[in-house]
Amino acid sequence: MKTRYITHNGVTLSLKEWAARLKISVGSLHSRLSKGWPIDRALSAPGREYDREYTFNGETKTLTEWGAVFWGSPSAFSGAPAPYAA
Repeated sequence: MKTRYITHNGVTLSLKEWAARLKISVGSLHSRLSKGWPIDRALSAPGREYDREYTFNGETKTLTEWGAVFWGSPSAFSGAPAPYAA
């Protein structure tokens, strides 16, 4: 996959670097841009709750990452239904 770069206010970063700087997922940022959001809006709108980072016992992760650690499923907090286990 080709790396996508975005320039905003004179700063050029990859999509991944912008997402890390903004503390949102790359998928969220990519989705915003794919839907035609202006760059300034895509880079200024807050992330969803599960994109934000939380620190527990000195370790910082997103809620999605904590879901994978504690419940074995990254979708535990993502808003997506977890796989059904019979």
